[in-house]
Amino acid sequence: TSFKIQLRDQREAEVQAIMAKGTLIEFINEIQRLTLSSNIGDRFHLEFRGQNTVEFEVGTSTCGDIVDGLEALPSIGRIHLPSNSLSQVINSRDDVDIEFVTERGSLDLITSSGHETVTKLQEGEAPYRPERQAFNCDADGGFATLTFGDKTSRVNFDDTISVFSSKLSFLTGSTITIVDPDDFITTICDSQ
Repeated sequence: TSFKIQLRDQREAEVQAIMAKGTLIEFINEIQRLTLSSNIGDRFHLEFRGQNTVEFEVGTSTCGDIVDGLEALPSIGRIHLPSNSLSQVINSRDDVDIEFVTERGSLDLITSSGHETVTKLQEGEAPYRPERQAFNCDADGGFATLTFGDKTSRVNFDDTISVFSSKLSFLTGSTITIVDPDDFITTICDSQ
């Protein structure tokens, strides 16, 4: 892939051009296969990065339930089932292929509390990974001073999520996205 960058010096009327050529490294989404071994009526939950899903029942729960359960975890953004219908009921000896859409690179395997096995069908690859941080605050007053590089920002205990996001974006010079896994926090030190 080639691209062209044009620079113009404000003091001179000439235009300078730089040609660059390089290979773009594509993201490859990881795909893990969940093979169901539990019997009809058995219940199990899935675990990913220390977080557990709700329970699923073999013969009753659907592939869509698995998607909803995994996407409800704070450790997973979005997944896709490339070879299964969301309305398909899960049964013993079924394979459910789980494609990670928002988690990048080689990932830990999902585990099951039942007899299910998980294998990697396709290992994920990423030229870079977005950083993910967890922030917990239960203060009922005060402020903290955050520093990143040569920038400093005062964060108040009652700053809204939007204000906090703006302050972090200012500090880093990049757009910061804040995800509230419970979807009810209004301020950064919300003690609900």
